[in-house]
Amino acid sequence: MGKELWGHVDGSDPAPTDPKTLVQWKVKDARVMTWILGSIDPLLTLNLRSHKTAKSMWEYLKKVYHHDHSARRFQLETDLAAYSQALELIKSVQEHRKKISLALLEQAKEICSKHGVVAVTITEVGDPKGIICEAVEKFKIDLLILGNHGRGALQRAFLGSVSNYCMQHAKCPVLVVKKQT
Repeated sequence: MGKELWGHVDGSDPAPTDPKTLVQWKVKDARVMTWILGSIDPLLTLNLRSHKTAKSMWEYLKKVYHHDHSARRFQLETDLAAYSQALELIKSVQEHRKKISLALLEQAKEICSKHGVVAVTITEVGDPKGIICEAVEKFKIDLLILGNHGRGALQRAFLGSVSNYCMQHAKCPVLVVKKQT
């Protein structure tokens, strides 16, 4: 919309009193009103039927649809704070899980040591099946020993089986130890 037409919206170009220039002014005002109607949601146009000038339409739209953005800003700040807290919580949980994992691995090493077995432990994050098979190759493992939860065939079909996957894909012999019942 041209600068000369903006006066119809902000009121700086009021309707003239001279009949000849009033006709031209009304044509320009109608162009502005058409632009406004074409720029908004069609469902809102019904509310603008009673307005006879672009300025009147614009004032109505400003009054009814202009919102203070402080509520939206507050919501965004709240969401960002919650996101930051969630990240801190996730980090805390991950650190706690790592401490527990390291403690369990240390206990396992001690048990192996008591029985004359030298054990090397590592911790990795990711899909256990792939990580274990990669570690077998990376560390040139001679024998992979895994535990088995003793799940039934149906549970293994849905959940998958780390030990079954490793038996099929590991590049070394695999010994699966079943859980005692």
